[in-house]
Amino acid sequence: MEMRNIIKLFAGLLFSTFPLVSNAQQDPMYSMYMLNPLAINPAYAGSLDQVQVNGLFRKQWNNVPGAPQTSALNFHNSIKEKNMGYGLAFLNDQIGKIQTTGFMGIYSYTLEFEKSKLAFGAQVGLRNFSAKLTDANLSLDNSYDAAFATNVSQWNLNFGTGAFWYGEKWYVGLSIPHLRNHLLDKDNLTNVSDEARLRTHYYLNGGYLFTLSEAFELKASSMIKQASGAPIQLDINSNLYYQKMFGFGFSYRTGDALLAIAEVKISKNFWLGLAYDKAISKIRKSLGGSFEIAVRYEFMKDKSEFESRLF
Repeated sequence: MEMRNIIKLFAGLLFSTFPLVSNAQQDPMYSMYMLNPLAINPAYAGSLDQVQVNGLFRKQWNNVPGAPQTSALNFHNSIKEKNMGYGLAFLNDQIGKIQTTGFMGIYSYTLEFEKSKLAFGAQVGLRNFSAKLTDANLSLDNSYDAAFATNVSQWNLNFGTGAFWYGEKWYVGLSIPHLRNHLLDKDNLTNVSDEARLRTHYYLNGGYLFTLSEAFELKASSMIKQASGAPIQLDINSNLYYQKMFGFGFSYRTGDALLAIAEVKISKNFWLGLAYDKAISKIRKSLGGSFEIAVRYEFMKDKSEFESRLF
């Protein structure tokens, strides 16, 4: 496949999948997506030709009771001789009385070119949406409200897909982590105005590595997120690395926050990342900061001749 045809393929995917209708963002927010691309794109599975395990914990808006709190764990590996990758991803996301728990099985297939690779991925799994509505404190006199009389717990099957194109110093990815806009509470739905659905989310991200000297490298990355009913959001990030061991950088999330990110390679196989978000909206003092910690462990295998240095 010629390079110009690949570019046309990515452009076609982009403009055919980003809808013009724009319901609020429901997927978890990640500040360190560049350390764990598998969290948003199944096509990343197997890209390292080795086993990689990633864990993440995020606590958002420290001053707000019931604010979002996310835990995620995934691993992936490759079957190099068949150009395939596979993995598993687990997620727990809680906002107040509402909790989403799920797991996904992941598969990818890679096309190899002289100086780049193009991977296509798919994932399938189950998500449980639950809401402990009866635990809610509605008023001082504990008055009755029929809308909060029954708890919700529902499992749903879902699918996701993505594409990931990368070279030694660059990458670009496009993904839709879940394709089905299923009802979140179909058993208790009384009329169409009560509809609560999981909305499709779209991610477009990319990055480039600049070699500044023998000791210093600069990794620049960005991500566009779009979900029905929410404004399109852009993340811009740059991290400066020293001796491929220490990294520090800043990010800007449009209309939302400024971020500081630090990374350290504790051993040959183990990475640790920390992020702090500071809201920039008018209610930033009430929200407080957001914290995120990410860990990555790699079970080393023989490296392939072609290797990206970006992830």
